[in-house]
Amino acid sequence: MAGSLILGAGLILLGYVVTEGLFYRLRPYLRRRGLRYLPETRELNWRDYVSLPVTFTLAYLMREGRLISIYLIVLGVLITLYYVFWRTKTRTAMALDSEILKLVEEFQSEYKLTPPIFLALSQARLKVAEPLRGHVTATVESFYITASQKRAFTELRQRVPNSYLNQFVYILERSETARREVVQKALERLIARLRRREQLRVETETDLTMITGQTQLILVLGVGMLLVMALIPSLREVYTRSRSGQILFIVLATIGVLTTYYIDRRTTSLKEKVL
Repeated sequence: MAGSLILGAGLILLGYVVTEGLFYRLRPYLRRRGLRYLPETRELNWRDYVSLPVTFTLAYLMREGRLISIYLIVLGVLITLYYVFWRTKTRTAMALDSEILKLVEEFQSEYKLTPPIFLALSQARLKVAEPLRGHVTATVESFYITASQKRAFTELRQRVPNSYLNQFVYILERSETARREVVQKALERLIARLRRREQLRVETETDLTMITGQTQLILVLGVGMLLVMALIPSLREVYTRSRSGQILFIVLATIGVLTTYYIDRRTTSLKEKVL
């Protein structure tokens, strides 16, 4: 029974990965149609998926307790989805602000040499990473195709809903009627604000390093204890041989997971405040 559950969960996960990849390929088409499905990011790494093999291994080792096996499989999938969607969104937002700072700095340098804003923007976009580069490229192409500055900047705001980018676009929209010196000063002030925000973000992450490290250590120790318990038959049978033992295991594991989740959300919310 447990083996079938593990196989079924694995097939579900495989289907999710294939579907996510398909929608990532179709995202440009969906965006042109005004549709959105998944976050505009691929900032994932092996840490986002490490809970799956761990929970699946535990589910197999404790297969004598069917409730525990089902619980562990569901828990692994939920933790993975949390990292893929929620945590990735926060990391992407932080990385985006850093890329916007780079874009504004590069634009300011190019604008001194090439005053036409879309020519300077076309050169500056080459120095930033995706997905921001693709969004700026689409903006530049939209302007050259439609000859409408307003439409191009409106599309950019829709693609990248970011307060700092909105400030940058506001400066660009006023560049046709304002003197170059005024535009340069406005860009300098925006760059100063972005640098202060970046410095605050680094300081916040440094301050939270100890808390994050302690949380990860507690989590690793907890998982290690579960693996040891699952590998020793006498300890494993305490929870798997009866329905009440399985429920007790689920309650204790849920308390541990919710505690870790609460700490993680608190630290993440502190980071989000500096965005």
